[in-house]
Amino acid sequence: MAQLTKGHWLVGGNGSFYSYKNEIISSVPTINGKFNQIDISPNIGYFFADKFALGIRSTISSIKGKDIVVGGNGSGESSGQRYLIGIYGRFYFLEKKKQTNILADVSYKSGLIRGLNNTKGTLNTISFAAGPVIYFNSSIGIEFLFGYQASFEKYTS
Repeated sequence: MAQLTKGHWLVGGNGSFYSYKNEIISSVPTINGKFNQIDISPNIGYFFADKFALGIRSTISSIKGKDIVVGGNGSGESSGQRYLIGIYGRFYFLEKKKQTNILADVSYKSGLIRGLNNTKGTLNTISFAAGPVIYFNSSIGIEFLFGYQASFEKYTS
């Protein structure tokens, strides 16, 4: 049974691993890349009302990969980091004393991009997620969330 009552703290986080390919098309030659990314995202929140929490969420990302210039010479290893911090809100739909619950989560984060091809910039993300949570006891649960995230990157150099 979870503690979803006003006055309690919510502490958690997640980790992710991604392996992906991308293609950058611009006035200079097209660049294809293959990358691996690891994200660590701790968060802390506070229940301002029963079943409703607001909090702070951060993400630290490490990206490593290889770029290949299409139709040209060259390829190269690259690495980069992303540092984000932002706010989130979360609402639990079922009764507080249940061993399972359904939650909805929305967040906004902003931060810095450093590294890939010696670039620097800013990054903003907004995400929405929902799904079930199963509690092992009054303090620990596991969530199975499904959602959508949009990212907006702006490079300055």
